[in-house]
Amino acid sequence: MTLLTVCVVSVQSQDRCGVVEYTALKRDKKKLLESDNHFESWLKEKKERSQNRVEALESYRIPVVVHVIHKGESIGSGTNVSDAQIASQIGVLNRDFNRLNADASDTPSEFQPVAGSLAIEFVLATQSPEGLSTTGIIRVNGSKNQWTVNDDETLKATSYWPAEDYLNIWVTDLSSTLLGYAQFPISDLDGLEDAEDNRLTDGVVIDYSVVGSNEDGDDFNLTTNFNRGRTATHEVGHFLGLRHIWGDDNGGCGGNNDYVSDTPDQANSTSGCPTHPQTSCSVQTMFQNYMDYTNDVCMNLFTEEQVGRMLTVLDNSPRRVSLMNSNGLEPLYENDLGIAQILNPNQGNCGLLVTPSILVRNFGTQPVTSAELQFSLNGTVVETKQFSFSPALITSETAEITFDAVTITSGNNELYFQVIRTNSITDESSENDSMTSTTFVPFSTEVPFTETFTAIPDTWGKDNTDDAITWEVTSAPNNDASNTAAYLNLFQSANEIEETQSLITPVMDLSTATAPFLYFDVAYAQRRALSDGLKVFISTECENDGTAGTQIYFKEGDNLATTTGRTSSFVPTGEDQWRREVIDLSAYAGLSNIQIAFTGVNKGGNNIYIDNVSVVKEVSENVAITRITSPGPVTCLESVIPEIVISNPGNVTI
Repeated sequence: MTLLTVCVVSVQSQDRCGVVEYTALKRDKKKLLESDNHFESWLKEKKERSQNRVEALESYRIPVVVHVIHKGESIGSGTNVSDAQIASQIGVLNRDFNRLNADASDTPSEFQPVAGSLAIEFVLATQSPEGLSTTGIIRVNGSKNQWTVNDDETLKATSYWPAEDYLNIWVTDLSSTLLGYAQFPISDLDGLEDAEDNRLTDGVVIDYSVVGSNEDGDDFNLTTNFNRGRTATHEVGHFLGLRHIWGDDNGGCGGNNDYVSDTPDQANSTSGCPTHPQTSCSVQTMFQNYMDYTNDVCMNLFTEEQVGRMLTVLDNSPRRVSLMNSNGLEPLYENDLGIAQILNPNQGNCGLLVTPSILVRNFGTQPVTSAELQFSLNGTVVETKQFSFSPALITSETAEITFDAVTITSGNNELYFQVIRTNSITDESSENDSMTSTTFVPFSTEVPFTETFTAIPDTWGKDNTDDAITWEVTSAPNNDASNTAAYLNLFQSANEIEETQSLITPVMDLSTATAPFLYFDVAYAQRRALSDGLKVFISTECENDGTAGTQIYFKEGDNLATTTGRTSSFVPTGEDQWRREVIDLSAYAGLSNIQIAFTGVNKGGNNIYIDNVSVVKEVSENVAITRITSPGPVTCLESVIPEIVISNPGNVTI
């Protein structure tokens, strides 16, 4: 479940919480399929399996990255909060969750027995997703002066690290009286998180005016009443699965609507800092709980059951359990040269002779003056080479290095690069030492050519979004009952989501062409209202991509059909069910490395056939007399009507 919890402190603060609105929005967009009941049932089962433990078996260390989205101010001014203020906030989190907060003694005596502590340490990341040294604080000048919940995706896209590896905390200027919000954890039940981009918004957002505690710095410009850093404590509680202590149940009493048994029943949120005791639902309220809405100075505890709930989330929930395996807190190495990118060849390559090159980066703490790298092609070592860097590469600097030219073959080629030694010693980290890529070199063919599809040629490529359906060869009568053609069996497909299946020609050279043309035969019968389509693309980039380049032909439904519609699987039965298509390629005359892709658009309709694909360099208009049928060599008639049979041996439709 992806649930955004928004917290505003107000007398009517419960009405100002955006959780209902945001969750409904997620569901409207089909990004959230999991209900609260789904999640709670899953969490209850997981907690029971762990024997309802309320203590950590080991300490959890969570790598944190703080994204300060400011307005261009200098560091320490306005929204661009200082490093000291961020450090203060991290300290507040560690004290509050571990129950090391100085005001823990202020917890009323009746709640002391259920006060819990979570053995967790929040640590600013020391290693970035790229494996580079970091302070865990990223500063970006934002595109807005203030941000609302509706701006959530835009805000977080401004600066983001993978949520499965880091607790993202965004600090910015939130509009109105909004202090912060967080994204709730999800279950690992299959199919209940429908949107891949939910991970891109996972984390906590805090208003800049409530970051850190004034107990750590008199110069922190914090909002009165919310100046102890407890907004972040509250929101990280949501991030780890805690709900508001009153359960967001519109003032109802009865039951544990926050799904925690040791928090007293409470009808509504609590504002300000009232004197103890307060009564709600005929019991004393635990308004000192971090998951209420009281002033920071009035908050001082989580309960044991709340701790148990967070433990279950940390042990089981996706993007929470993975935080413990993050490299974000791993130490950096001194001599660590890594491969950042393969520059050449890329995925598509037109020629057989290539010069491999890569981009290397110094991920270590020591300057790199020399390195030994190895290049392999299709599993065989081709070259081991020594490289020197002058000036030396300092930390995070990159350099392009090149190997000797090598001949690759048509088809797929696997290239493997590896760092062997850095500064004359074995490279100290294997995490970034190697990189593999596959480059496809298409086969080539002479022009003119004609393909009649007795089989799909090995020299033709395929590019499918659904490998269950692909271009095949089958019987497809035209004027020849034994004719075969290439076809897509779309009748058997249950999909109606416009998947594509492409058949791609070898590379052709039209550099000497004067008036090139493409010809092909097509056969298709529409099935009910389902309108499959056929597109033709032309490309000069030598990519095995069925939708790359320029679209030069597209017909679908009635426009593609060559015969009457039918509900049965279509197989052409004669020449009258085929149509000849002619496409002028004069715009590509003079160019080399031409490829043509025939791309079927599958909407779950009926079969598409193509045959007799021809490409010519120039127009050839020709009419030939095949035979004389009347009169014959001998006739008794005094008046005859001459008849002849003609054919078109040229390449232009007449």
